[in-house]
Amino acid sequence: MGPIALEALVDRIPDGALLAAIPDYSNVPMAATRALIRRGAKELRLLAVPTGGFQTDLLIGAGCVAEIEAAAVGLGEYGSAPRFTEALRSGAIRMRDATCPAIHAGLQASEKGVPFMALRGIIGSDLLGQRADWRVIENPYGERDPIVLVPARQPDIALFHAATV
Repeated sequence: MGPIALEALVDRIPDGALLAAIPDYSNVPMAATRALIRRGAKELRLLAVPTGGFQTDLLIGAGCVAEIEAAAVGLGEYGSAPRFTEALRSGAIRMRDATCPAIHAGLQASEKGVPFMALRGIIGSDLLGQRADWRVIENPYGERDPIVLVPARQPDIALFHAATV
C-alpha cells in the first residue's frame, strides 16, 4: 500500500476530534493544517502539547476549533496570537488553562496505561480552582502532604511533520 494523499488523511479526522497540536518549534504539519481548514473541519478540541502557535491560531481563525487546552498560545517573537485572543474574548472557544507539566503528565499517564499521574508543582496555584478534573489528595505515603492528580489524556489524533526521502 502506498502513501495516503494528504486530503484523504485529513478526511479521517472527524469533526469534534481531540487533536494534539504541537508547538511551533516541533515541525508543525502546516500542509495538514491548511487541508483541515479547506475541508471545513468543525468543533475540534485542541490539546496543545504543551503550547499552541501558528497552527493553533490558524485553526481557531478559520472557525475549526471549539475548545483548547494549553499552557499558553502565542506566536513567539511575533507576539500574541490574534485569532486565539479574539476567539477567547468573544467566547467563540472554550479555554482550559493548564501548565506544561500537567499536560505532559496527562499524556504520560495515558502512555503508561494508568488513569492519572501525580504532580506537585501546581499546589497553591489558582488553576486548581479552574480545573474540576484535577484533584488534590493526601499523599498516601506522607503526612499532611497534598498531591495533585491529573487525569490521563489520550488525543484522538496527533499530527506531525515528517521529512521524506
